[in-house]
Amino acid sequence: LHSILLDVRTWANTFSPVNRLPPEILSLIPTFLHYKRSRRSLIEWSQVCRYWRNTFINTPALWTHFSCKDPARTHAFLERSKSAPV
Repeated sequence: LHSILLDVRTWANTFSPVNRLPPEILSLIPTFLHYKRSRRSLIEWSQVCRYWRNTFINTPALWTHFSCKDPARTHAFLERSKSAPV
């Protein structure tokens, strides 16, 4: 039953207008929000929904600017930045 409800929620989210944006456009949102000095972090933005998470995690350029204060966070950013210059 739980997996069916999860599938229904996932299916319903695909009809949301923001989830129909191409990944190339959606991946610009964190850059714009960073420019506007949003209080939310990239990690928080990647937790909005599965589509946003997959898009943001698979966009290495978003993960190239980070602080080394938190080792776990630094590791996540380095891992997600892949071969993009940091």
